[in-house]
Amino acid sequence: MEEATINFLHLCDAANIDSLGKISILGIFGKIFIPDLASTLVKFTIVLSLTIKDIDTAGKWVRIKIFGPDSEELRTQEPIAVDLEAERVILEKGREVNLFLDITNFKFRQFGEHVLKVYFNGEEIGDQTFIVAEGNK
Repeated sequence: MEEATINFLHLCDAANIDSLGKISILGIFGKIFIPDLASTLVKFTIVLSLTIKDIDTAGKWVRIKIFGPDSEELRTQEPIAVDLEAERVILEKGREVNLFLDITNFKFRQFGEHVLKVYFNGEEIGDQTFIVAEGNK
């Protein structure tokens, strides 16, 4: 039985949330253009909304991994992970958890289809494919 389900998962330019919980997402995309493989993508944001079935689930870790066309994981300087137990205040507001993760200076090794995978407590709960293409668009 899944402990969490994804409500939505987006790659975008930026996102924020107001004091009433309303989410604003700027520039959702499914294709990233970079001039060449020597370039880094200065910034993109991952927006993830989860529904957690049991607030008291032990070891509440959300991890995000990015895989290239060759199915190899692309490493970031720091793991893309959130310890929800450490952020207990997030869970006290209810079962829906919204996470905004800014990824900076990311280097892609190949052009082609990439996959963003989401894990909750070590179990893959969903993914989003996107394309990395050559260009300045």
